[in-house]
Amino acid sequence: MADTCKIVLVGDAGAGKTCIISRYINDRFEKTQMSTACPSFCNKSVFYPNYNKTINIDIWDTAGQEIYRSISKLFYNGASIGILVYDISNKKSFDSLKDYWHKELKENTDNGVIFFLVGNKVDLFEMEQVSEQEAKDFAKSIGAGFYLTSAKNNININDLFWKCGEIFIDPNSSNLSEDFNNAKRDRKQSIRINGSTNKKKSSCC
Repeated sequence: MADTCKIVLVGDAGAGKTCIISRYINDRFEKTQMSTACPSFCNKSVFYPNYNKTINIDIWDTAGQEIYRSISKLFYNGASIGILVYDISNKKSFDSLKDYWHKELKENTDNGVIFFLVGNKVDLFEMEQVSEQEAKDFAKSIGAGFYLTSAKNNININDLFWKCGEIFIDPNSSNLSEDFNNAKRDRKQSIRINGSTNKKKSSCC
């Protein structure tokens, strides 16, 4: 029987948590997405050939709205990995991770939970309000891995969840505080994919 890796995504409404999950599970991006009204769940089985092991990736999408925060606490139990998601073009979404979400998840999970900090909407690089260095400094301060992603352009989504499963299987596979992806390269890639600079901010991802 395959082991189960429970992953919980937290962050403010509009940061793109649901879009990230939709891209990973269904390889689909919904341009217009309703905010998650309550915590939801999806699953994917993944085989890791280097370990000759299949694990079940259980992903919980927590509602970011203030009125649902107390409900979300019920879904933190048993989480192996916590993904802290912010929108790189929205400083408030990043500050909320530092002021609320990291502490909230840490206080409601076991001590062994592993954290990843994810700066989403890298396709909106020209509208960036949170610098890469500021994000890396925060990730390092909490011992978290760091990824820049775009659900819209499918940048680093599969890599993020692959790393989550890998470190669940083998916690010693990497030093997360030093295991930063090549963010500058990925940002340039996102701009090339778009073909032009974004002028308007997407409502989701």
